Amino acid sequence: MAETALTLPFSLDAYGRVSSTESQQKIFADRVLSVIGTNLKERVMLPAFGTSITSYLYGSIEKAISAIPDEIALAFEKFLPALTYSNTNITYDEQTGTLLLDIIYELPNNETTSTILEIVAIASKNPPVQETL
Repeated sequence: MAETALTLPFSLDAYGRVSSTESQQKIFADRVLSVIGTNLKERVMLPAFGTSITSYLYGSIEKAISAIPDEIALAFEKFLPALTYSNTNITYDEQTGTLLLDIIYELPNNETTSTILEIVAIASKNPPVQETL
């Protein structure tokens, strides 16, 4: 029997039921985002859960780009042992002041996948830009 998990973000389907998925890729992508998107000490009952990635967003962009992959590798080792971390490709967009993280890893079924996360670099020379429609 396949593993079933709630989809994130939390939502209801057309029948009013809580949305869930059996897609291994979606389940683990949600778990990766949960770990990477949580600051250390953010969870009161589990203060060691998460990463300190946000602390690098206030310093130099170069330091953030060099330190973030190590933070992600440590998070995989501690909180995502079922996955095999490969690497993180980081692209900095000076125009928008954002870092685009492409986190590449291997699922338990040996399928290679990636999860993309975009974060705002507070130390950017340009303030974040919000698109208007």
